[in-house]
Amino acid sequence: MIKRYLIYLLVYLVTVQPVFAANFWAAQSSAGDGSGDDYANRASKSTVEAGTGNFADLAGDTVIFTGAFTEMFSVPNSGTSGNPVTYDGNASAYDASAPDGYWSLDSDDDLSHYRGCIYVTGEDFLIFKNIDFDGQTTAWTSTTDPVGGSSPNGGDAKVFRSGIYIYGTTANEATNIDIDNCTFYRTVSGVLYDGNVDTSTITNSTFYSLMGRGISVLKSNSGSQDDFVDNLTIGGSRYNGNNLYDIGKLAPNNTYTVLPHMGLDNVDDLIISFNYLHAESTDYNQVGMYLNDVRNALVEYNIVRDIWYQQNHRIGIDIKGDAALTAEGPIIVRFNNVLNIHADDKDWGTAGGISIGYDPANFFVYGNRVKNCGMGINVSQAFDGTFELNGLDVINGYVFSNILDTIQFSGINYAAVKNGSHDDFVNMWAFNNTIYRPATEDASLGWTYAGGFPSTSYSYSGIKWACNADQFEQGPKIRNNLIIEARMNRTDYRFMSQRDNLDDAGTGIIQGNNHAYDPDTTGIFVRLYDNTTDAGSDLSFTNNGLQGQVADTNTVGNPYLSNMAAGDFRLTSSSTVLIDQGADLGSGNIATLTIQGQSYPIPWDFAFGPDTVFHDTDPDQIIIDARSMDTEGWPIGAYVYDEEAASGPTVNWTETPTVNGIENAEVN
Repeated sequence: MIKRYLIYLLVYLVTVQPVFAANFWAAQSSAGDGSGDDYANRASKSTVEAGTGNFADLAGDTVIFTGAFTEMFSVPNSGTSGNPVTYDGNASAYDASAPDGYWSLDSDDDLSHYRGCIYVTGEDFLIFKNIDFDGQTTAWTSTTDPVGGSSPNGGDAKVFRSGIYIYGTTANEATNIDIDNCTFYRTVSGVLYDGNVDTSTITNSTFYSLMGRGISVLKSNSGSQDDFVDNLTIGGSRYNGNNLYDIGKLAPNNTYTVLPHMGLDNVDDLIISFNYLHAESTDYNQVGMYLNDVRNALVEYNIVRDIWYQQNHRIGIDIKGDAALTAEGPIIVRFNNVLNIHADDKDWGTAGGISIGYDPANFFVYGNRVKNCGMGINVSQAFDGTFELNGLDVINGYVFSNILDTIQFSGINYAAVKNGSHDDFVNMWAFNNTIYRPATEDASLGWTYAGGFPSTSYSYSGIKWACNADQFEQGPKIRNNLIIEARMNRTDYRFMSQRDNLDDAGTGIIQGNNHAYDPDTTGIFVRLYDNTTDAGSDLSFTNNGLQGQVADTNTVGNPYLSNMAAGDFRLTSSSTVLIDQGADLGSGNIATLTIQGQSYPIPWDFAFGPDTVFHDTDPDQIIIDARSMDTEGWPIGAYVYDEEAASGPTVNWTETPTVNGIENAEVN
């Protein structure tokens, strides 16, 4: 028996090679013997890059950066699973006499560092933490379009001057790279991904005053999903989110380009959560999230606010397909707070909160608040100069239980070509949304279009369907929505709108159990407008004519919410027109999706509990109080009534419970 154990021990000692972690020091220039053994004998940047001596095999080790680096650093080698290479700029934590490490590139005009401050080329298992980057880039060289189009593949040579540039190829993929507690200032992109990269996280980092994109994924040259960036997490959990502000510097001639806080092309298995995207200056071409051709994406618990200078109707959260690809999902956009998306006189307010466009499929937009924006939630087909007939349909879209508060144009908008044929909308749902003051006046939002409000656009409303009847399959389901004070001006009260040719198809587009209210009138209408113009006629909101387009189960009257003017849309005991008055649309889950290996059930009966909080500046303080509606019945609007609810939330921040099938919902 003893002999057998000795054999086992010998086999273990031969086959298992434990890695003993060590700390090595690196600076721009060497000191002492340059070995890197300690601060006094710190190695030079070039020694580390050469991968010799202490730096020949860094698996499990930490390289401590100290002092200022003025040139690009190329990562020499990889770590292994469980034994990553850590690059840490917090030198004073290891030796109190050592200055912390940081990057400050030596010249705005020196393009020899065009790959940025730190360059990763196919290495694996790396951690970068506690590093400050100053790219010293304050102006574009190009006087036209600095990024050469919608992605930084051309134009000004400075587009690649990033804080951390991560590059992989099909043969040499870069994998398992984590970035934590870093600061990116005056670079072009903060973090830039290019090519084949798999499994990367960005947490607790700050991006500000950047020339280009805050976090960028370049478009795949092949367009194949095999060449997408995979398993990218930005934030990912409470207290790990990132702060991004003042992103996208205008070119010298004020060229408008797509330079978002997050500009991600071609990503599969994407999680963006608990991040704060905002603006503190108008000197930047602001776009919030621009997610192009993403698959298996979860966007939740983010704050996007105070965005300026939109072009081409860029949005706070903009998810779209491109070319022959679609944003084919599954895509979940939930629990986000999007507010104050401003537009200049090129856009007259159509910059909006959330957009799912260019032929999306399998998307679920629910539980969000959109406040003070040009458009609320927009769903559209492909657009390339004009909406196009390209053979790709908009498929399986669910927009429900959102709060849309003070929207300049339509609260929820389904957009297709205004004049002519378009591809199909298949299985579209809009239910249990609370929409307050859509289609309101310019002055209500604090800005105005230089040319005045478009006088012919009378079709804007609470919910608008700009689609032809013959392009609907499994006709749209509009149920249980609460629409309050929808008006183009003080004489037009249009709560829903649709093309008049929908009557010809008899699709029954506007269905029942919706509720409308305006304190100044009982004449609440649905606009039927002509296919080629905005001229048309109005129907009573409760009319049951015209082949069932407006149902007699729709109701009108005061909903008696808590405090609508203050943005408090909770139900009260007097909200009898809403409590349990909605149609029962389904039970269980609409779908259960898998993103990065985790299941996300999407429940039919999600509604906000009365203790929901949409914090305006701190994503960590967004509280989604998801109360089960199984015993409460189906209300009209986004809130469920709970007679026993406490006056305020009591939240256990150390746990992430699952309530009513909703992961990450924080409840009492």
